[in-house]
Amino acid sequence: MFCGQCGKENSTEHRFCSACGKPLVVETSREPSSDLPTGPSRVSEPLQNVKYAHIWKKILNSNERIHYEFSVGERYRYLYLISGTIISLLFFKVSAWLGAPFLLGVLFYYGFYIKIANVYAFTGKRVLIHHGWLSTTTVSIDYAKITDVIVHEKFLDRLTTQTGYLGIDTAGTGAVEVILKNIERPYEVKKRLDSLRG
Repeated sequence: MFCGQCGKENSTEHRFCSACGKPLVVETSREPSSDLPTGPSRVSEPLQNVKYAHIWKKILNSNERIHYEFSVGERYRYLYLISGTIISLLFFKVSAWLGAPFLLGVLFYYGFYIKIANVYAFTGKRVLIHHGWLSTTTVSIDYAKITDVIVHEKFLDRLTTQTGYLGIDTAGTGAVEVILKNIERPYEVKKRLDSLRG
């Protein structure tokens, strides 16, 4: 049985989840599917345990659900957050009026904005790409229209943050149309996409 809170698989003898401690509810209709990614996406309701449900509920069709969602890599964000904080401390030595705004900008951009403003998801039918926070743009690409999926890892990014780019090309164009930047383990993300595309 799978936990409705965190998606962890538990023995049928357990009354509480071994990972998060939440009570387990027996659901006879839910069986794990071998072709779906592991984790919270296996739950029965389309947006239950989906981190960015407030974004996807405006986009999803009634018979569609999120199989996998992700954002900019955590290591990428933390590396630049630490680097920016160190630089702002150097600015503080010159002037607090210079260091404080720079530090606040770094904390806002790398601590909050870059993650919430770059959110991606794979459903059973399409790729969803959401950009922005106050002003937003959402792109939807049907799997049937995807011709090429390209992974690019720069040496330093792979070494320091384990991030890379995932490029998605569709029929009728000569260039990569959509690039998902600074995502963790891009080859694993590509495998998930390939498995959902069939």
